[in-house]
Amino acid sequence: MGITRYSKVAVFSLLIIQCAVAQQSESKSEYREWTSALGTKIDAEVISADHTEVILKTRDKKILKLHPVKLSQEDQNFLKEKFPPSPLAEKLIGKRLSVQAADWPVTALFQFELDGTVKLGSLKRDKVIQEKDGLTYKIDGLIAKVFDNDKIHSLLKFSSADPESGTKMTFGPEKGPLSGTILSVVPAFSFNDVYDKKDDEPVLIEKGSVNINTLEKLDGIYYEPDAFTSFSGKVYRLSTNGKKAEEVTLRYGQREGLQRNWYFNGQQQSKSLWKNGKKDGAMWEWYEDGQKKSEMIFKRDQLISKKEWDDEGALIEE
Repeated sequence: MGITRYSKVAVFSLLIIQCAVAQQSESKSEYREWTSALGTKIDAEVISADHTEVILKTRDKKILKLHPVKLSQEDQNFLKEKFPPSPLAEKLIGKRLSVQAADWPVTALFQFELDGTVKLGSLKRDKVIQEKDGLTYKIDGLIAKVFDNDKIHSLLKFSSADPESGTKMTFGPEKGPLSGTILSVVPAFSFNDVYDKKDDEPVLIEKGSVNINTLEKLDGIYYEPDAFTSFSGKVYRLSTNGKKAEEVTLRYGQREGLQRNWYFNGQQQSKSLWKNGKKDGAMWEWYEDGQKKSEMIFKRDQLISKKEWDDEGALIEE
């Protein structure tokens, strides 16, 4: 009789322990409410996540797989904190790369969209020619893999997790890739538009657009008049006919970001990228009739590479 009573007590205690363990295990699962981009909600725990796919498990053990952009911005931020993207992914996602290929007469374009798709194309005579549509990408280490359904379409191999103007890379099929030099890394925009024809490239916040001739220049640094502080903000220079001849942003008295120049007749003459008062990145030049003249890459004022066209649009041999 005593043995039976003690057995019942032991079984009851074991059940209590099992329930406590189950509750503790469930609490460790970190179930939370997820909200889709359309506003629907569900309780689930995250199994894994990266920039291409999130895997969730609901309380009834169903597995859901979806792209991060299908979730609310708050949930996307949560995933970035819990599963930080790789340094290269941070630099490429939502960006467009233009690449000058060695021994290739056109500029290659790669645009990594936020939704996991990638647009490939080339720039020829200021026109974008897009390749096959419906491609996706996955960034692994220093390699961006481009997929056509489940097959690898091409590989982009970077020499650094921080690609910038002037750095080398390879792209194309795994067998026989092309070598190239990055011209620019800019925020993604309509793929049919051309970067060097856009008027809204990002610049530093303006302090006030002023005539550069009103500033004082000392040892290559522009200062505010009668002041000891260097000038930061957008500046311009006018031609003798009153039309704008130059526009650039100064940061601590030095040219920074995009500089634009115009001919006397108002036709765009050049665009160039600057950093700490030196040419650093891509530079484009045009003839007075609007025909492209040259495309160059600088690194701290040193010319790295150059492509040049005659006034009829034919590529001049280097």
